[in-house]
Amino acid sequence: MPIPTRSRRRTDVGGPPFRIRFDSLPADMQVLLTDLVRRGFRPDQVIQVWIRPISDHWDEWDDLCNDDRSSGACWSSEDYKKAAEYVVAMARGCQFPPLIIDCLRGLLRDGYHRLYALKALGVTHYPMIPLNQFNPGDCDG
Repeated sequence: MPIPTRSRRRTDVGGPPFRIRFDSLPADMQVLLTDLVRRGFRPDQVIQVWIRPISDHWDEWDDLCNDDRSSGACWSSEDYKKAAEYVVAMARGCQFPPLIIDCLRGLLRDGYHRLYALKALGVTHYPMIPLNQFNPGDCDG
């Protein structure tokens, strides 16, 4: 779900993470993070976000889809439509929430529609929330 603001985007790459408040995330992402991490968050809890290359995740969807087309992992026409809408919204300057990555497996856990749009727009790096920050020791930040 896009965040309809035109605030300045963070464009630096690498270095230390920047921080956002949990309650600044869209409600659906708050629910998703809570489910993925299996614990509650305080509204004012700080979440660390890193700027990472999106190229690491470009082939994941194709790999999942090609491995088992019967699993329902492949996109429907509605998924492509949603991703195309994201391309238009991003091109107009709408802000979207960070992608969520699972460091243990190195996979994207949430954000394939956003990833598709970012790739279509030629974006090379984007904010990502690694789940390991909630379970220290899973992988490096």
